[in-house]
Amino acid sequence: MNKKILSFVAAAAIAITAAGCGAKDTMSSVVPTQGPSVLSSGTTFDTVVVEFEGNADMNVTFGDFLKEYKYYLAGYQITDDSVEPYVSMLSGQREYIVNYLVNERIMEKKFAELGLTLTDEDNKQIEQDTQSGIENMKNTFKNRVQLASGGEALSAEELTKRAEEEYNKMLTDCGLTEEDLKNWQRSIYIQQKLTDHLNAGFVYEYSEAEKEVQTIIADAKAAYEKDNSDYDPDALKSLYIPDGSRYVQHILLKFDDATTTQISQLRQAGSNADADKLREEKIAAMSAEIAEVESKVASGEDFSALMVQYSDDGDKTASYLVAPGTTMYMDGFAECALGISQTGGTDTVVTDYGWHIIKYTEAAVVTEESIKGYTDALHEYLEDAYKTQKLNESMAAWREELTYTVDREILMLSEEESTTSAQ
Repeated sequence: MNKKILSFVAAAAIAITAAGCGAKDTMSSVVPTQGPSVLSSGTTFDTVVVEFEGNADMNVTFGDFLKEYKYYLAGYQITDDSVEPYVSMLSGQREYIVNYLVNERIMEKKFAELGLTLTDEDNKQIEQDTQSGIENMKNTFKNRVQLASGGEALSAEELTKRAEEEYNKMLTDCGLTEEDLKNWQRSIYIQQKLTDHLNAGFVYEYSEAEKEVQTIIADAKAAYEKDNSDYDPDALKSLYIPDGSRYVQHILLKFDDATTTQISQLRQAGSNADADKLREEKIAAMSAEIAEVESKVASGEDFSALMVQYSDDGDKTASYLVAPGTTMYMDGFAECALGISQTGGTDTVVTDYGWHIIKYTEAAVVTEESIKGYTDALHEYLEDAYKTQKLNESMAAWREELTYTVDREILMLSEEESTTSAQ
């Protein structure tokens, strides 16, 4: 899908989350209400802001820039680009917009000069990808509308209708059409075709990725042997798991937040005895529920179902990888987990979070499938990185061939920057 559409959906998700946490969701226009800004500068749409010497057909107008800029602001629901914390951030975004508008013009020029074309199949896929992106945007507006309704029950038809209105309003406010969205997708295909052309015949050998993987594994093993407390299972478990590691699940009967905070404060003050005493008092108060859970586990009830029913863990379905020597868990948790003698066995421990009953579910080992999957992903990443580097090198050369000027004053850009990346 088009990167710009993806960025809008991601930005809107951030704005929706913020609104859900108490921020006001105005569903308002992107036009600012006060202060000096690019949006209220009075510059006419046909004013040239990037002028290519001898290639007037490549020029970028203020209108070209503005639709891109307003679109970005709409994603984050920014209504005034002249106030902090937006001023500094948006200066960089304006620089980014100008850069990719310049790159788009150059890539279109080189695409034609090299005799490259988009096939009927390409154009069909561009249309499909554009429509898919539009649907994602409309779904984003549905989420906004639902949030802005303040809990009002909306029918599917009403929600769709309002979301469609907001989507159309966004296009109008930004000066966009669906043809613009399609052209964004077309630019992605042109960039990919150029990249493929520049890398014709290039093959990044799979064996190179395999070598990289073996280096990562060796480094991870050496790092663990040097300091086993530093092992990061989330980052490394696809490639390296220390001997003796295991997966566990647990049911946590959690202390209330005030108790957890008080225990932490006592620990920090060096009052461990008082912290332990408070823990014991709270555990005693939970004894009836603890006994109930222990009884159900002992009788063989499904542990996963009991996790969902009783656990106060944030993820009631999670399995945790515990490696010998790890310090990533609360004191006592890993020691208890590693002390269970048989797969399927359980044991209990009290930590500063509360009471846990831990189940040893399976030994943790790296599989050939996980190494292959990681190697495949790394190979694809390294190959793409090499190809992108080739495109960026070519882009830098192409930009040197052309003479163009950017009206940095109109666009309120900071000191001159030079960016040649095609991304």
